[in-house]
Amino acid sequence: MTFRLQEPEAPFQNATSRDWQKAFNPQRELGAFCSEIIYYQINIPPDGGHMANVLDYDRLHSLTIFRELDKNELEIVHKHVFEQSVKKDSVLFAEGMPGELLYVIISGCVEIIKETKNIGKIVLATIGANDIVGEMSLIDSEPRSATAITSEDSVLLVINKHSFNEILKSDPHIAAKVLMGLLKIVSRRLRTTDKKIEDIKKIVKK
Repeated sequence: MTFRLQEPEAPFQNATSRDWQKAFNPQRELGAFCSEIIYYQINIPPDGGHMANVLDYDRLHSLTIFRELDKNELEIVHKHVFEQSVKKDSVLFAEGMPGELLYVIISGCVEIIKETKNIGKIVLATIGANDIVGEMSLIDSEPRSATAITSEDSVLLVINKHSFNEILKSDPHIAAKVLMGLLKIVSRRLRTTDKKIEDIKKIVKK
């Protein structure tokens, strides 16, 4: 299966998931190409991304990650994020590549996928609107632990680690509120996972 690449665009315009794993194996020296990726992610939006001229306060405030921010704080955050429309089967990031971007799903759906030698592709999670993808990129500098692919046409809000660090330095109270929103989303996921595990246990006992 061939996927569209979103992070970044060249030279893997029609990269397969195996191409990604080979190119971004964390055990390999990533070299100049990886440096170009970091530069690309920090300085300009990926293809299709754009900065909105007018702040849609209600839409931003409706997202859990930004719900604690007031209008003035959202104005500041708005300068550090961009919106991106992506097609179905677009690779947002691949397992093993550097993590620099956090995606907030405004609409659409993203699958988190793990490739295994014995079983092949495993869908670990399906993430929808008002959720986030790649959140660990704001916290650590570890390579991506899985691959994220859109399962339908999607609209995403994107913030990179460099921009978030700028907010952290200039407006730490805003960064703290964003992190609190992030923690609420992660906590909600954990509760959902716990419930699924309990349901599975009940089925097994029967």
